[in-house]
Amino acid sequence: MLAVIVWFRSLAFIAALIWFTAPLSAAVIDRATALPAAIIVDARDGSIIAESDADEPRIPASLVKMMTLYLVFEALDAGKLALGQKLKVSTDAAEQEPTKLGLLPSQTITTKDAILGVVTRSANDAAVVLAEALGGSEERFTRLMNAKARQLGMERSLYRNASGLPEPLQSTTARDISILARALLSDYPHHYHYFSTEQFRFRNRLFVNHNKLLGSYPGVDGIKTGYTRASGFNIAVSTERDGRRLIAVVLGGNSARSRDEQTRILLDGVFGITAPPTVVAAAAPVPVRTAAAQAKSARTVKTDDRPGHAVALAAARTYTPPAAAGGGWSVQVGAFRRQVSAEKEASRVFDAIPALRGARVAIETVSEKGKALFRARLVGFTEDTARDACSTLKRKQFVCVPIRPDGRTE
Repeated sequence: MLAVIVWFRSLAFIAALIWFTAPLSAAVIDRATALPAAIIVDARDGSIIAESDADEPRIPASLVKMMTLYLVFEALDAGKLALGQKLKVSTDAAEQEPTKLGLLPSQTITTKDAILGVVTRSANDAAVVLAEALGGSEERFTRLMNAKARQLGMERSLYRNASGLPEPLQSTTARDISILARALLSDYPHHYHYFSTEQFRFRNRLFVNHNKLLGSYPGVDGIKTGYTRASGFNIAVSTERDGRRLIAVVLGGNSARSRDEQTRILLDGVFGITAPPTVVAAAAPVPVRTAAAQAKSARTVKTDDRPGHAVALAAARTYTPPAAAGGGWSVQVGAFRRQVSAEKEASRVFDAIPALRGARVAIETVSEKGKALFRARLVGFTEDTARDACSTLKRKQFVCVPIRPDGRTE
């Protein structure tokens, strides 16, 4: 049964602190160890249903174009642009790196075609054409982007171009992207239909939308995907079922397929498409600087439920002991000084033994000689399945210790 889990990670606290005290650097956004950041919200009132690393700085890639289009829609409603207006292609726009429509200097493109090129092809040349039409130059347009971000409450986003191509300091968070997606829905519902465009024909070429959840996941009707090597695979989607509209954001997926699968898991869990979720989560975040002190008085259990590397989340509001989630037994596969090491070991177990991927991961923080120790455990077993799991793991050269429901080891 799918369990949908909230993660509380201290890295988000550190990243937020760095954001306000020093210029953002590549060291802050480190995809080498980062798991996908994600959030899911109710589009009606913006209430957060679930989140994981939602305030951790990430590289937006083409999700930048969501803000570009927000300003275009604003200009259309203000009469500053018209859909049939022919916009001139500058040399700078034509020389943008792919993906693009292949526009040439001095050509023209209508505002509507530029919008569709941005939505479907994620065309960087079309994005710059729109930016120059509104700002006079892409640089001036980015000032408008940043001002609008502050106005919308996107406190941790910084724009450096209109396309999302790699640029030093350009960054966002899953939370900020969800704010922007909701603003597009609520402020410009009459323009939102562009995000539902699955195909766009331009000058005898057919461009297909990069958002593969369109047409494959019931109810999804936008919004945008993005990818660079540094960002990983990003997506923001909106979907509506039975009168309820959700916005889901996943940043930093390892592949387009895994990113899409993570998004499906999020939406399935909230819509109740599988069995009702079992919620197991920490009572509160534990910042790194106080983890050892807090561990002296209480154990903190951080859990994750994943098929493979998929990150599943839910709106946990209270602490539930792991014993309450399925069987009361668990197995411990290692104890580490760093939380990321514990998480990596759990992932390594899933990779080696696919049959265990239905188990939930619990990262338990305890104090040992005044220092935090992170125990990687798989939870939700019966006594027999816990012993069988350890037998299998040991044959694969893994450390494994069965843990009784009362917390005692075998």
